[in-house]
Amino acid sequence: MSTIHHDPMQRVVQEVLGGSNPPSIEQLVRERHTDQLTGLPNRDWLDRCLPQMLEEYPGEVALLALDLDGFKEINDTQGHPAGDQHLQEVATNLRTSTEDRPGDVVVRLSGDEFFIVLLGIHTQEDLLAVTGRVQTALDAVGNGGSVGSVRHDGENAQALRHRADQSMLAVKKKKKLEKATPEQRAACQDIGALATRAGLNLRDVPLLLVALEEEGEQPSEELE
Repeated sequence: MSTIHHDPMQRVVQEVLGGSNPPSIEQLVRERHTDQLTGLPNRDWLDRCLPQMLEEYPGEVALLALDLDGFKEINDTQGHPAGDQHLQEVATNLRTSTEDRPGDVVVRLSGDEFFIVLLGIHTQEDLLAVTGRVQTALDAVGNGGSVGSVRHDGENAQALRHRADQSMLAVKKKKKLEKATPEQRAACQDIGALATRAGLNLRDVPLLLVALEEEGEQPSEELE
């Protein structure tokens, strides 16, 4: 079992960038790898540093993928300044939720997508404990969001990110099912059956409904 250094991020940065006078982690994040809205490390930081971290700390890295609920509605109804403020509040809460864990890094990819890189995760229980704290911090802002969590299992960084995304999507789907009323479930089943009979892909139904509404054509209220 390897040992977490006092400042593991700085050592990763030095090895990734090289040079006799590599920038400090603070300089790197501020000048080259910062999301300007939230002040968090950005996608470029994750692309460059996550692979090195997986190599340096095998069996100790985990990844959380986060997606906000209702963010598009905030932008659409309250405007982009309100959306920006919401993202800043989320970023602050996420940083606070991991501030007692040196080495963990909150990353904003784009839009309402975030990742959190965790170090020192040795068991599934460790991961669940941190995930619960992050979920609580996320739910404290607006409509909350969904958190997927995975431990590194030997795959490369891209595969780990994909698996974290899939975990997040599974959480999101589960939450929607739990919130759905019996009437909503029955309506979805009816819509699915009608779409299948009409030769429609279910993924196309929402787009078609929006297009019909924009043309002023109301879908039939009766399901045959």
